[in-house]
Amino acid sequence: MNERIKLVTGRNTLSLLDYAKTVVVVCEHIWLVYDLDDFPLDNFDNTAYSVESMNENNNTSTKWHVAWSNQCIEIWFLLHFNYYNSDIHRTEYFEKLSDIFKEYELDKYEKNNEDIFEILIQYGNLEDAINNAKRLYKENEGQPPSKIAPATKVYELVEILKPHML
Repeated sequence: MNERIKLVTGRNTLSLLDYAKTVVVVCEHIWLVYDLDDFPLDNFDNTAYSVESMNENNNTSTKWHVAWSNQCIEIWFLLHFNYYNSDIHRTEYFEKLSDIFKEYELDKYEKNNEDIFEILIQYGNLEDAINNAKRLYKENEGQPPSKIAPATKVYELVEILKPHML
């Protein structure tokens, strides 16, 4: 029987990776989901690079993944509605989401909205979000994650989960 473990923590970048290494015993896939926010650029980049290195030097069946967003998860939310490739401050993402929510006569966008998945699925387009995120990443491929802004790799996790979500 496969046991699924879900850990939610307020940790970030490298501290999230260190924490996951201490609490995860046996898992086939471990996903670290984090934003750049105001964390040091080196921590943001080195978390992704450390995961790559761990996978290359891994003697177990565990595969580590990162699903980062630069600057914040809200870029993933916005990509459900439009393609955005201008690097703006994360507070402007909140304003853009609030404007979109207003168009659909929804309450103002709030961070940590428990209904965000349902809103994105009902009013946005998941396939567009995936394609928009891939396009953003591809346009900047080869650069450190901290230099790819805006961008998100959340699409990689969503593509795996999608058959189980809808």
